[in-house]
Amino acid sequence: MPEIPDLQAIAGFLTAQLDGRTVQSTEARYPWLVRSVGGLDSLVGHRFTAVRRTGKFLRFEIDDGRVLVVNAMITGRFTWAERAERRRPGTCITLAFSGDHELRYSDARRMGRWYLVATDALDSVPQFAELGPGCAGGRRGDVHAAAREPSRPDQEHAHEPALHRRHR
Repeated sequence: MPEIPDLQAIAGFLTAQLDGRTVQSTEARYPWLVRSVGGLDSLVGHRFTAVRRTGKFLRFEIDDGRVLVVNAMITGRFTWAERAERRRPGTCITLAFSGDHELRYSDARRMGRWYLVATDALDSVPQFAELGPGCAGGRRGDVHAAAREPSRPDQEHAHEPALHRRHR
């Protein structure tokens, strides 16, 4: 599985790259990776408005209110390439965009999963509902920042380092 910081960087990069681009075609070499009725063909003509990381998932928000949720699992990798560039041998899914670019997903073990769902049906994605707000106290985002930010006035200095005597 790509590490969380990698997924965060991928989400930021793809948000910038996909801005204003329309999906022109889709190709799933291994259709069982797409766990949605009808596959990805209904993406044609639509745009992604943002790409966000939620736990180990990437959420591609679509202009029609649906969400494409991707769990890259162990060996899943994304490549942003010009359409004319040679594809990697393990390319499983390709989304072609206006501007002659493609988002390619390769997965040597073919373990990743893609789910195309309505925004209000995110809980139908396996393991997505279990994420919950967790230690972020209802906030999603950077855990380090959430840990350093006091949530109550009496905890204002709780995160500051303190010197402790060493007992012998």
